[in-house]
Formats: sequence, C-alpha cells, structure tokens
Amino acid sequence: MFARSVSVGLDIASDAVRVVWCRSRRQGWELLGWHSINVPAGTFQGDRLIAPDALRDVLSQIHKILPRRLARLCIALPGAAVMQKTLMVDAFLTEQERLFRVEAELPSLFPLPPHELAFDFRAEGAETANGRLKLVVTAARRELMNDYLAVLQGAGLQADIVDITPLALRRALEQAQAALPPALELEQQLLVHLSARNLLVTSVPGSPLFFRDQPLNIPQSEGNSVPPALLQEQWLSEVTRQLGLIRQMYHSTGRQSSGLLVSGQLRESDTRVLSAQLSVPVQGWSPFAGLSLAVSVPQQEDAWPFTLACGLAVWEGN
Repeated sequence: MFARSVSVGLDIASDAVRVVWCRSRRQGWELLGWHSINVPAGTFQGDRLIAPDALRDVLSQIHKILPRRLARLCIALPGAAVMQKTLMVDAFLTEQERLFRVEAELPSLFPLPPHELAFDFRAEGAETANGRLKLVVTAARRELMNDYLAVLQGAGLQADIVDITPLALRRALEQAQAALPPALELEQQLLVHLSARNLLVTSVPGSPLFFRDQPLNIPQSEGNSVPPALLQEQWLSEVTRQLGLIRQMYHSTGRQSSGLLVSGQLRESDTRVLSAQLSVPVQGWSPFAGLSLAVSVPQQEDAWPFTLACGLAVWEGN
C-alpha cells in the first residue's frame, strides 16, 4: 500500500538528474526521499539530448534507489522547448469536441506540421458573456518528447505524466505557500527559478500562465583565466538584465509585479544587489517548506536545485 502511493518527480537537467518522491496524505504531501546524480559533460547541447546512453546510465542509477512500485512518475519538458497559443471556443463543447477543434486548428496555431507535435490543452478563465471559453494549447516537438521517453524506458522507468517546467515551478510554490511571509501579496509576485546557466520566470499559481525560459549568456571561464569573483559579477549582471526585460514583457500584458519569489543560487549579497537594481523586494523560498518530512532536507540556500522535482512530485489531476 505504501509503495503504490508514492509519487515521483524527475527533473532532467543538463547538469544533473534530480528526483523527489512523496506520498499524498490527508494533511498534505509527505517527503519520503530526494537524490541527485550529476550528468556527464557533453550529454546535452543546450536543451537537446545528444548522448542518450549517458543519460540512460544516470537514470538507471536513479531507478535503483526508487521504491519498486510507484503511483506515478512525472517528468517535464523544458519551457524553452514548449510553444503555447490560445484558442477561443464555444463553452458548451464537450471535452472530446474541444479536442477535435484543437486538432483542426493546429496548422494555424503552430509553425510545424501537426504530425510532428505532441500537444495538450486546458481551459483558462471563466466563460465570457457571449458563451465563449479560452483554451490554452501547449505543444512541443513529438521527437523531443519521444527521445526522453525512450531513454527513460531504456533505464526501466516509465513516465506517467509529461508536464512542462513552468507549471512544475508554479506547483512547487503552491505547496510551499503556507511557509511564505503572511504579509506577502502573492498575486503581485513573479516566480523565478535561477541556475548558473538558465532563467525560468513564470506567473504565480492562480493567475493566467505567463512564462519565459531562456539561457543566461555568460562567458565560460577557460581554466583559471577569469577570477571567480568576476564570473559571479558577470552572472549577476546578466540575471539582472534578463529579469528587467522579462518584467517589462510581463507588464506589457497589463499585469504588474511588485516583487520576486526566487528559487535559485543567490547568496545574501546577490539578493540585495538584485533587489536594489530592480527596485523590488526579492524573497527566497524552499520547495521543501510545505511538506511534512520523513527524511532530513537541505537548508533553504541548498534546496533550490530540487524545486522542479518537488513540483513534479506533487502533481495531482487527470
């Protein structure tokens, strides 16, 4: 009974594979375990998998530490690999009729032939006064998704859910929300997941989905030619620049953000610089904060790499 209730979130990134497994209980989610294994250099080129055998070996190691029987295993495609469009339909359509409508509109929504796409859709917002409903259609190259699924299968794993990283990030915050400062106006925040080479920004749970997922253009150090302090300064400058541009894009949609909720590798001094440069409060948070704990967890400053895996592990729905 215990094993069947285990939900696994698997975050496959270019630097490491991170996994979190939880159990759903009446009072919320219980963290049962977490682990990380580094990915060999050269496995990925950007978001593109170029050495599947190397990734399969890492996933095989992950498989060995997981419970034998799982309720579900959830992975996510990177936001940069995802395309998203909206489609207005009659609100009275059944789910099957909505599917037919989306399939018929795929050629006009996306710049790829329909047979090359894996897609899903969901309703967003309320029915309009004239009986219409907005559908958000999300698509990615079927080849990309199949590459991930094939490597998982080769490692003895099967993905029950294929999500996208922006929704995993929102879900991670949603389950950790109770641990945030009570005075925080959540609806006025932008949600940020920040690594050494990538920046993911999304709107908070409960609001229309907005996201940007993009690499950070940082010169790579050759040997010891660039001092670490200078690299950190260049990285923080690029993060600040990109966040400023993304906030402008967000505000152009008619919404406002008065703060940033950041899960990422920010030192306390970096947080102060970022807050001063952007003139907004910057609040850190831990993805483990909203979980009951059956195991010990890293401190907040070391927990951020597991944010997406946490958001995937606590997936609920059909």
